[in-house]
Amino acid sequence: ADYPQLERFLSLTRARLGGNLTAFEVMWPEFYARGLQRVSTPPLAAGAGVYALIEVSSLDDSAEAQLAELLESGLEGGCMDDATLAQSLTQTSNLWTIRDTSGDLGVSFDPVGNFDIGLPVSSISAFVSACRSRLEARWPGVQCFFFGHVVDGNVHLIAGDFPDGQTAVLEEAVYDCVRDFGGSISAEHGIGTQKREHLDYSRSAAEIDLMRKVKGALDPSGILNPGKVFP
Repeated sequence: ADYPQLERFLSLTRARLGGNLTAFEVMWPEFYARGLQRVSTPPLAAGAGVYALIEVSSLDDSAEAQLAELLESGLEGGCMDDATLAQSLTQTSNLWTIRDTSGDLGVSFDPVGNFDIGLPVSSISAFVSACRSRLEARWPGVQCFFFGHVVDGNVHLIAGDFPDGQTAVLEEAVYDCVRDFGGSISAEHGIGTQKREHLDYSRSAAEIDLMRKVKGALDPSGILNPGKVFP
């Protein structure tokens, strides 16, 4: 129904599955609804506050039973309102097709804002709400699609339908919100060249100076990944 309920289910999942949990992908309603356009049979109805796609692996044949028991406990304990369990490779593929709609979203807008953000798990819900509100207030009609691997504090945002020539302004607005919530402008994709000018949104001047010194000490000739982060 909402993110607090999801957090309770995440705690239950960690406690029950431990290292057998191999995926815990979270999709906000706008993302899930967009993903449903890619499948013929909706696995769950649209309209929930948030969706989670879970995958369990094991060295024996216990994974399916573990997942079934987890879902039963989650439903009985009020950690979720509904669930579905893939019974075939086709159904499994159907579920992952919805999650993989991120690839289509990234190329369906021009211009597009594509963000890889790191946040404390407990701050993710508030960040998503605040970020969406700020963007919608500035660009009425903007579309925001949030999804990510919240177990490690990783949230992605794909934004579209904002005015041409406003990508840099959009980035500043998103990274301002990231900074307000004590997050990082990159969770898994790195800084590279595109985010280099925004590094100070999540790293202090002292931290950046120390990083530059370490880079200089280990790579005085500048031959390791040249031009990235530190030109």
